[in-house]
Amino acid sequence: MGEDPYLAGQMGAAGIQGVQSQGVMAMVKHYAVYNQETNRNTPADNAIVDPRTEQEIHLPAFSAAVHQGGAAAVMCAYSTINGAPACDDPYLVNTVLKGQFGFGGFVASDWGATKDGVRSAADGPPGAAAPASTRRGSPPRCRASAPGSPPPAR
Repeated sequence: MGEDPYLAGQMGAAGIQGVQSQGVMAMVKHYAVYNQETNRNTPADNAIVDPRTEQEIHLPAFSAAVHQGGAAAVMCAYSTINGAPACDDPYLVNTVLKGQFGFGGFVASDWGATKDGVRSAADGPPGAAAPASTRRGSPPRCRASAPGSPPPAR
């Protein structure tokens, strides 16, 4: 929706309200700090961002999507932020999205963006979703019976 945090948030919230007014769930994506093209989706794509910059530049549009738009779902990004994959980051998923924003919907991974399925399931809000694999026919990344798996209630 653009680089302006306020404008992106207002346009996103309005779009979400419009979609959901038709009885369809809207998913806001790509959460978060996913706007770099150089080395995109590679190990070298590690955005080093301080918390103030995250709060002032990268997160306001997502806050508006949740608070004003009432987004039903959030898709986490491929991005690595300060060394942690966005989908596996307890700070982004629990502290910010679930805690600060009060998001109660579900979180889905953008295909192979989940690096650790057990950690993503444990750190995400109840009902968090993660793909079982990154490619058709590849083995699942985690199983409910795997050591360290989250309890079935997650």
